[in-house]
Amino acid sequence: MSTEYVLRTENSQFNFQPRYFNGMKNVMVFVSVDFDKVEVEGGWSYMKDDDYMNKTIRFIKAQIDNSLELNWKVEDIILATNFEFEYRGVKSIILERTCDYSQFFNKEYAILELLEKGVVKDTNLWYHDLDAFQLEEFEFPKFDGDWGTCVYPNYDGHSCQCGVLYIKPTAVDIFREMIEKMERQEFGTTNDEIVIRNFVKLNPDYGHRVSVLDTRFNVGTTEYNDRYRLATKPIKVVHFSADDERQWDIFANGKNDYGIPFISDRLKKIIEKYNLNYKDNK
Repeated sequence: MSTEYVLRTENSQFNFQPRYFNGMKNVMVFVSVDFDKVEVEGGWSYMKDDDYMNKTIRFIKAQIDNSLELNWKVEDIILATNFEFEYRGVKSIILERTCDYSQFFNKEYAILELLEKGVVKDTNLWYHDLDAFQLEEFEFPKFDGDWGTCVYPNYDGHSCQCGVLYIKPTAVDIFREMIEKMERQEFGTTNDEIVIRNFVKLNPDYGHRVSVLDTRFNVGTTEYNDRYRLATKPIKVVHFSADDERQWDIFANGKNDYGIPFISDRLKKIIEKYNLNYKDNK
């Protein structure tokens, strides 16, 4: 009979001790860039539209309105940008470091800076894109890892959804090494979902620190049928492009296989207030 020996390295899963923190910060990031100089991969060309900055400001205001209606304290709403902005008491935190070749990497740059500077300290961090909306109040999900993520269904279980992230402060070392590699452009892509899949989720040093979450914490458009079906109800976060006819119909008008809207009338009114929704101009 043979015996298998496992080397317990410093980063080994056998040495990992889960840690838990109270509360969370509501974190959003937007960096204004020159899109003629920054790479925008296929499918994201709308970022070069003349209205993109104006629309972004409307998204930020809609997000702040939504958060305040859901009883967030102003001091727990963090907007990290590279420009001055203030609305309803929420004032932007100006980032010192941003990515000069990928808009998508700026969320990872910002999360690291917020953790290292202690803006987010001894509490959890909930990051979401500006078009990912909270539907109702919820507590930070309990999981053992340092990094919580939903994954795309019907794949191999390692493709992480990066528009919504649930991060503990103990993940700072993962972000630190990742940003160092991003700055040296070692990943060969400007897509952070590819980076997080390969460098974090499939990395033997970090994979055991990633926890896969119930899809109720991020129901988006891709594979939406299964994401909704697999989710424990009620849904907490939705991620969709409200100005796209198909997506607006699915999420707001209930034109989906379930015959029900995925967003509330309350959120629908906020999105419509800022003219962010699809309109039939025929």
